[in-house]
Amino acid sequence: MKKHRFVIALVGLSLFAASSTIAADMTQANMDQHSVTYTIKGDGLVIFDKTRTYRTKSTAAAYKGTFAADAPTASFEKVGTLANHKDYRVTRKIKVKAKMQGAAAQTFFYVNGHGWVKGSDLTRE
Repeated sequence: MKKHRFVIALVGLSLFAASSTIAADMTQANMDQHSVTYTIKGDGLVIFDKTRTYRTKSTAAAYKGTFAADAPTASFEKVGTLANHKDYRVTRKIKVKAKMQGAAAQTFFYVNGHGWVKGSDLTRE
């Protein structure tokens, strides 16, 4: 009878530990890994004739961009970061607006070899 109580208590504790781990995985840092969908605004994608040099203001997040072929939408998912105060080559830009009510338009720049970066994290050299 004591063994049954011990086994039941052990199973209960393991379920509690598993639920705590799942709750810890849903923190804000992990929520950044999900993709955010935007509506493309203005001229759409602009490809520069020559590469332009931009410098990061601080540590900037790099995103992987996915674009819909049949609708003016783009999704961005965080894939890494760029170093502080370092020069990068930019070849494209796109102006987008989040699909949330009252969201402001943002510009993303494509950094060669790294991905898309928010324009607010970069400054023109």
